[in-house]
Amino acid sequence: MRILFGVFLPVLTSTLVLTGCHAVHYDDASAPAMIVSSQLAPVFFQGPTQIKGLDANLVKGAEVYLLTKEIGYSYVRLYDGRKGYMANDDLTPAPKPSPIPKPKTKSKTTAHKKAASEALPPPQFRY
Repeated sequence: MRILFGVFLPVLTSTLVLTGCHAVHYDDASAPAMIVSSQLAPVFFQGPTQIKGLDANLVKGAEVYLLTKEIGYSYVRLYDGRKGYMANDDLTPAPKPSPIPKPKTKSKTTAHKKAASEALPPPQFRY
């Protein structure tokens, strides 16, 4: 029992630690847009635990682009190109843009039939 516990506990602990440190990375071109969801969201340019305090505040509704998502904080690109760290609780996914409706066009068969009927002479009556 002691041997089983001695093997099982380190394996379980290392599994939990390694899966908990997983971060999701995006490149600049495919970075998903996020919207600030809190009234004022602090931004830290050097790291989420920097000593000197926050570097900027973003207001609710500001758009940022997610570069790396980790536990608690995300590395984001701001609208002006600067990059910094923000709390995950301050961000929400941006709504997807609605597709642009295509203009309605007449079908080819209707246009073709109309053109063909206009090209024929009117029928002659016979008594």
